[in-house]
Amino acid sequence: AVVRGLLQVLLSLLASGGHAMTTEAKTGAKVVYVPGNSTDILAKLPSLMRQGAVVLDIGPGCSDVPRMLIAHSRKLSHELHMVDSSEMLGQLPDYDDVHKTAAFYPQCPELIERLAGRTDAVIVYSVLHYLFVETNLWSFLDTTLSLLSPGGALLLGDILVDDQGNSGSGGAAGHPPRRVRRARRRPGVGALLPRGRT
Repeated sequence: AVVRGLLQVLLSLLASGGHAMTTEAKTGAKVVYVPGNSTDILAKLPSLMRQGAVVLDIGPGCSDVPRMLIAHSRKLSHELHMVDSSEMLGQLPDYDDVHKTAAFYPQCPELIERLAGRTDAVIVYSVLHYLFVETNLWSFLDTTLSLLSPGGALLLGDILVDDQGNSGSGGAAGHPPRRVRRARRRPGVGALLPRGRT
């Protein structure tokens, strides 16, 4: 997969003469925008409609969805944090009120310390299926839930499912589904984990 991504970048670079490369070609990642993703996120996280909310987007990528979130958050004076690779974050616009952390979450202790117990909304959209391969899901959830303020919520959305309707946990012992090539995205499928009010 890595070699294929690098070949795609190289071929795109050669084809374009180095000019006007697409975001997909620059990052080697498929940029998927499904209409309704932004509506889905806003509908499921009411705190995103509040002025001054603290928001964390884990793995935003570089499609239109994080750009919408940036514009929306700037209008409402949110404290917006985004964690992803430097390649992805580099494709998003820079603003003083948008805090980017180039890291593999949750391996960013300074950010976790800064946001602990004060985050109103955490967005993990179209990322969950990677966690089964890349990290320990329970550790990820424990760390992420510790960031939530009273009444805060974690949105796990756009969960990749196999053609049997199983999520990324469909494999044995927490491994991804075997038939991941035939997997499809189901916008709107997700889980909302609220933190109780104290």
